[in-house]
Amino acid sequence: MIIVTRSLPRRSNKAPRYRLCYPDTGVNQIGHCVWEGESEAGRTVVLERGYEVDDLAFARVFLTPIPPELADLIDVALAVYTLDRLSPRKRPGYQQAEEAWQRSLEVCVPIRDPRRWERSNVRSGLEQLLNNLTDDQWTFQFSERQGPRRASELHQALLSFPFDHSPSVCLFSGGLDSLAGSVGYLLRNPDRHLICVAGSTSEWISSVQAGLATGVMIRFHDRVTLLRVPFHLTSPGQGTWQEESSQRARGFTHLILGVVAAELAAVKALIVHENGVGALNLPYTGAQFGAHMSRAMHPLVLAEATKWLSTYLGHPFRIFSTGLSLTKAQACGDLLEADLANLAAQSLSCDGFQRVAGQHHCGTCTSCLLRRQSIYVSGLSRFDNPKQYRFDVTDPEALIPEHRLVGLRLMLDQLSVLDRCLATVDPWRALVNVFPELHELEARGEEWRYVGGSGLPSNSIPALYRAYVDEWEQFPISPSLSHIVRMGRAA
Repeated sequence: MIIVTRSLPRRSNKAPRYRLCYPDTGVNQIGHCVWEGESEAGRTVVLERGYEVDDLAFARVFLTPIPPELADLIDVALAVYTLDRLSPRKRPGYQQAEEAWQRSLEVCVPIRDPRRWERSNVRSGLEQLLNNLTDDQWTFQFSERQGPRRASELHQALLSFPFDHSPSVCLFSGGLDSLAGSVGYLLRNPDRHLICVAGSTSEWISSVQAGLATGVMIRFHDRVTLLRVPFHLTSPGQGTWQEESSQRARGFTHLILGVVAAELAAVKALIVHENGVGALNLPYTGAQFGAHMSRAMHPLVLAEATKWLSTYLGHPFRIFSTGLSLTKAQACGDLLEADLANLAAQSLSCDGFQRVAGQHHCGTCTSCLLRRQSIYVSGLSRFDNPKQYRFDVTDPEALIPEHRLVGLRLMLDQLSVLDRCLATVDPWRALVNVFPELHELEARGEEWRYVGGSGLPSNSIPALYRAYVDEWEQFPISPSLSHIVRMGRAA
């Protein structure tokens, strides 16, 4: 239900403010929260939104209850996801870029151990981490939870350890990177049991994750466990409100689910699989900055998350990315080696949900284009059905609307810039001059290596992009789009 409660003065030069609160009973398996925001008319809008979360999956897999400090982590992560999703960056009537991006976000959530969260380095560290991840201003208010514990906290512990091999824990989104990375890890670590943590916000995504995991399980037998953690918002009872499409905090929520699994497995480390080009995610234009490009798997964000988690948990914790020195195509090579190339076609990569039966990829967003280029270059194209894409940029007879070609133009323009930088006497310095955000990686080389980077950034990153540019030369873009290719190479 939406209730307009009072008028507020217009603040044309300030970021919109949003607030999310839970009842004193806290976050439950099924419950509701209250979201508050400003409308374009300067009035306060209050929306009650339902949610569901099945964190009992952790207890089922590890045969142990979730301790209070980890249950609190789950609650905070879900609150962050919910507020980020429900709070639009751009309100109607606001046109300037800074007013259409940054938000002021306040989370009020009851937890089991407020003293732990009220420690200055825990709360401020969390706020700073999320500020960097989303470009917003986050603040948190914690109170003591009054409700009973969830079923996941009451699960009876068993004495036996549920795995025959030493466990490792990774995130498993259902994307091509997580699939290839998981397979590669299993190939190179034959003595490990891999627990794949799959947070999902819909039945469809959950089914994709299950299908991919089943294929990996068949190949590696008893060395793989899928841990699915469904969580989603339920539809509001009355009224609607525009949700935010960028959802930059979603990656934080998935990281926390992985951290909880790693702690329950007693491994004190979480593995993530993201190719280096996708993790660094350099801007395509000068107008893009900060979290305009997703930073969820950026090595310095992972390093910051590692530091904050170690502080909160009270012991060292590590997040390690397996693909920082690899292109997506290079990572896909492990699927061929494991004879699992057929699974590539089942993975998901599109930036948006396509409501077209049998065509779950648009084929023209930057994620789809990188996916197709990588599949082709790595020798997997015979397993990738072009008909699953709404628009096929390799088909000379495809009719693709001009507005659908923006992603391809941006990528080709960036490739031209990268190629010119790499052709100079000092490629690293040239890259830093064009993409100044790379400078911080050079200054924080130790953190780069700690989260999985190879050697010095000044050596490994130019090599990464040289391989990436060369791979694109092999991708057969349709001759009918030759004018776009020429534009890119002339940029």
